[in-house]
Parts: sequence; C-alpha cells; structure tokens
Amino acid sequence: MSHKGLQSFAGGLFLATAILGGTYYYTHSMNEEAEPERIELSAEDMMSRLTAAGYTVLTEAELEAVRDEASSGQQEGEQEKQQIIYQMVLTISSGMTSYQVADQLVTGQIIDEVEPFLDYLRANGLTQSIRTGQFLITSEMTVEEIIAVIT
Repeated sequence: MSHKGLQSFAGGLFLATAILGGTYYYTHSMNEEAEPERIELSAEDMMSRLTAAGYTVLTEAELEAVRDEASSGQQEGEQEKQQIIYQMVLTISSGMTSYQVADQLVTGQIIDEVEPFLDYLRANGLTQSIRTGQFLITSEMTVEEIIAVIT
C-alpha cells in the first residue's frame, strides 16, 4: 500500500470514529435530559389503582386487627391441641417385646417417643415383667403410670 493510500485509510477511520462518537454522545446526553413524566397521585387514587390490580389495601389499624385475630386463632388452636386426650385399649399378647408394646403406645398417640418408655423399663428392670392382657390407657397418664398398669 502506498503512502497516500495509507493516509486516506487512516483519515476514513478517523472520520467514521468521529461520526459514531458524536452520534453516541448526542443521543446519550439527550436520553439523560429526558426524565420520565411524574404523576402526582392522591391516596385515594393509589388505593383504587391497587384494588383494581387485585391488591388489598388496609390501614394500619385494620392491619393490627387482622394480626391480632390471627395470633388469637393460633393460641386457640394450641389450646385445643393440648386439650385432646387420647384413649386406647392396649392389648399385650404372649411373646410381645417391650419395643412392640411401646410402638403400640406411640401408634395410639399415648406417648410421643418409644425411647423414654423403654429407658424407664430398663432402668427399673421391668422389661420381663410386662403382663399379658388388655389395659385401658390414656394420654394423660405418665410413663410411670402406664408401666404400673401393665406390670
């Protein structure tokens, strides 16, 4: 390539860069100057727009009332759970292990876990003292009371 050809090529690159740079600078600065239009809405306008969009709008007092109702409902549910008393007829047949007896008590919702029942039996040497038969057991009874009934 000749010296003149190289100068012409460089001049073309410079001119193209200048045109693109000017265009970018001009359009970029125009976008920054144009701010979105701000609309002032009253509280009623905002509430009507939110309601139309499917939202529920509550005042602070209404929100507190809803929260109080929800918390009192949870407390009532917990009280109801505590008041439920389960009762079952425990049938112990010959050859049953103490684990099987404890498993029946868990299934009947008389005790929550097998381990405390079995631990008490082992600690007091009562694993072989369980009698066969049918026994009325309730969830109000303690592990000690249940073992006293079945031994």
